Amino acid sequence: MAAGDLPTELKYRDSLARFFRDRLKDKATVETECRHNGTTIDFHLKQSGFFGSSEVFIELKRNLVSKTSLDRLVGQVESLDPKKNCVIVIFCGETNPALVMRFKEKYKNVIWKDLFGNMPVVLKEPASAKKD
Repeated sequence: MAAGDLPTELKYRDSLARFFRDRLKDKATVETECRHNGTTIDFHLKQSGFFGSSEVFIELKRNLVSKTSLDRLVGQVESLDPKKNCVIVIFCGETNPALVMRFKEKYKNVIWKDLFGNMPVVLKEPASAKKD
């Protein structure tokens, strides 16, 4: 395991939760392992504002290397209704590029999009995979 890599998805989730809580402080609520529409999502962030509240659902996926994992992830994302809700997926650890591409292709037409017109997907490569 390279420096910066964590041994489990739970460790990545806890690290990311600390990051969100440190940066957002009292500006937003950060809930982990949140139940929503029959599934458990890794993060639910909610911030109240003048015109209502904003919500973001974040799913963290470590080691997407099998079709079974992809199918499970798609099921989780579908239950969040990504055409109506802001959903961000973060891939970390080992990933099969073909499976990530299939995932991106499936969600290329959702309402919540990044600057390039895609559902926000973050791919954090293991430190050992990065080239100097």
